[in-house]
Amino acid sequence: MKRARLEVSPQFWVTRLKSDEMHVKIENSLPDDVKYIDTRYDFDCDVLYIVCESEEFEDVSEDGELPVIKPVRFTTMET
Repeated sequence: MKRARLEVSPQFWVTRLKSDEMHVKIENSLPDDVKYIDTRYDFDCDVLYIVCESEEFEDVSEDGELPVIKPVRFTTMET
């Protein structure tokens, strides 16, 4: 299983959803073949985990801990 997780702050999404417009630039983008698998919430850490799959990720066992994807950085774009 070639899966990894992306850690995202719930506050990030709240801020984005409150804005009238959302113009962002994504740096350190995900691989072209990435597939969304699941979203999980860690109450202890207050973090959303977006589970993704790609041939570029390392192979992990079914019960193994998923590696964290290098952070994807969102920056505001001028319109």
